[in-house]
Amino acid sequence: MRSEIINNWLIPTLCKLVLPLAVPLTFSYATATPTAADTLWYNGDPDGQGFAANQIFWLGQRQSNRTIWSDFTIPTTDEGWNIDTVWSNNLLYSQASAPTASWGIVTNLSQRIDDAPFLNGETVAFGRSPASIIPTTFTVSDQPVSTLSVSGLDLYLEPGTYWLTVTPFYDLGDGYSIPAAAIATTSGTNAIGTPPGNNGNSFTVGYSIDFYPDNRDYSMGISGTVSRSVPEPTSMLSMLLFGALAAGSLLKRQ
Repeated sequence: MRSEIINNWLIPTLCKLVLPLAVPLTFSYATATPTAADTLWYNGDPDGQGFAANQIFWLGQRQSNRTIWSDFTIPTTDEGWNIDTVWSNNLLYSQASAPTASWGIVTNLSQRIDDAPFLNGETVAFGRSPASIIPTTFTVSDQPVSTLSVSGLDLYLEPGTYWLTVTPFYDLGDGYSIPAAAIATTSGTNAIGTPPGNNGNSFTVGYSIDFYPDNRDYSMGISGTVSRSVPEPTSMLSMLLFGALAAGSLLKRQ
């Protein structure tokens, strides 16, 4: 009689405990991954203090380049990033002739010897893609700043530290008139993610494969969605209900 009373009391009570837990778990799983692209990392707004050459030219049979790479970190709290868009804020002196952008991501940069330039490290992804040019309200040395943006990348990256470049590409054919372009520096205002535009861990690549350290930060960013490890709601709910029924069965046998 006593075990029957305990069993009749225990099962409804455990169900009352399980349901409030199961509903939030299901909701949190459904909202863990954004359905639209978010800004995952932004090094900060142009600070109006400086710029650096950031441009690639195709001159007939040869390519001339000078590019800027800034670091970003995907935290271990994220399972990874699904990258859709990369962009940089540049002074584009000839916007009409830069309908495409060269972009790239590298990791594991390392020095050969002390005081030598860094090697290319491991190339994670690169390409030349159609680009959008979006005017901004920022200026540097009285020159307007525009956002050079590449979308539709569908690129997945695991947690770690990487370096990004987004550079206007000019196809000049056999011409010799070079329209300069430069990327704006940042001090981290309105930054998102890590680092927030304040660690001076950038690199310059010019006319070679070597990465030369640059102690400034530059305005660029990444959009996409975050992948997070969240238990399946059905699995978690099954575990809770199984525990409740097992406990009730044990007490009934007693």
